[in-house]
This record gives sequence, C-alpha cells and structure tokens, in this order.
Amino acid sequence: MRLFVAIELPDEITVQLMLLSDELRRRVEQRAPAARLTWLARDRLHLTVRFIGEVDDWHADAIRDRLVPPLDTPAFDLTFERAGA
Repeated sequence: MRLFVAIELPDEITVQLMLLSDELRRRVEQRAPAARLTWLARDRLHLTVRFIGEVDDWHADAIRDRLVPPLDTPAFDLTFERAGA
C-alpha cells in the first residue's frame, strides 16, 4: 500500500486549482493532443506533506494509528507560486 501524509485543502482553494487544471488541460489538448495525462478530480486534490511509500499492511496500520485523530495544527499561510508535474 502506498502511503503519504497530506493536508486537505479548503473548497475555495480546490475551486481555484480546478480552474488552473482546466486551463492546463486546454493548453495540453491544443499543443500536444497525443499526450497521455491523468487529471485529478477535485475530491482527490491535497497537499502532500510527506510521501511514505510502499508499506505492508502491518506498518500501514501502525502509521494510521499514530495519525488518527488528525494532527491539531494551527492555521498557517500558504502561497502557490507555480505548478509542476
């Protein structure tokens, strides 16, 4: 199982990210129509904090137990400057 720690994004941010994604998709279709890309649905958008990688079920359960309930972290400012792939 592939695991990662992520921050769920508020709706107002995912809306803006989907607008950017739609624009990028249009540009790809115009400039590279044969490109095979997978575009994420809005409900799958998140900010990965730490990619853990492949782990077996035992380790996955142990990691999940340490992260539930979600960490209580104060709000912070975050600025997106550019997109990458």
